[in-house]
Amino acid sequence: MGVRRSWWPTAVVAGLLAGCGGSATHVAPARITVTPANRLYDVSRSIVVSRLAPGEVVTISATSPRPGGLWSATATYQASGAGVVDLTRTAPQSGSYRGVSAMGLFWSQRLVGAGAAANGSTVTTLVVWAGGHRVGSATVTQTLIGPGVSEHTERFAKAGFVGDYFTPPGAGRRLAVIVWGGSEGGLGDSPAWAAMLASHGIPALAIAYFDEPGLPCARSCPSHAEARPTCSPPLTGRRSSTA
Repeated sequence: MGVRRSWWPTAVVAGLLAGCGGSATHVAPARITVTPANRLYDVSRSIVVSRLAPGEVVTISATSPRPGGLWSATATYQASGAGVVDLTRTAPQSGSYRGVSAMGLFWSQRLVGAGAAANGSTVTTLVVWAGGHRVGSATVTQTLIGPGVSEHTERFAKAGFVGDYFTPPGAGRRLAVIVWGGSEGGLGDSPAWAAMLASHGIPALAIAYFDEPGLPCARSCPSHAEARPTCSPPLTGRRSSTA
């Protein structure tokens, strides 16, 4: 899988005023505080925009390059009397999602263009807009693998199966889980899930059972043999016997 092990401590990201423009009611550079700014995909974030004018209406956009394309979401909020928009407490007036959700700008994203995640992580750019002007920005990094997690690649020629095994740091025997995909074939997203499980202390083996070198091609689609010439064409006319 080749997931790059990238890790930084919990950080607070300040989004400062971009350019000299601002809305008519904006009184100071906006500040975006993200906690944690860099952590695993399944860790919720606290996103707070401060230094806004009391009651000011702002729009926050979130753009993420992910495998398969560029994804984006936007929502409009009204600041509190203290000039704060806290996504863990504030529901948007309109936008990509409804209700209070700290991660609403992430799970409500839609595909908007071409793009790709890099180095096994996704970096989402948050931008605050007020009066048509960009008044602040910050980034949020979602990683697939935590510190100290080891990856062991197993392939058919050597091990008799195809898989990626992820182990958490520390010695000792532990209960492990097996992760596999479905009809898409190959390893698919299984290594990503296995890596996150190992990051939480659970050894995990991602395996493929067809459409990988040394494994059968998809039985339901003979063209897979042409699409993935390294897999083995399905056997036909096999007879079963009983002892």
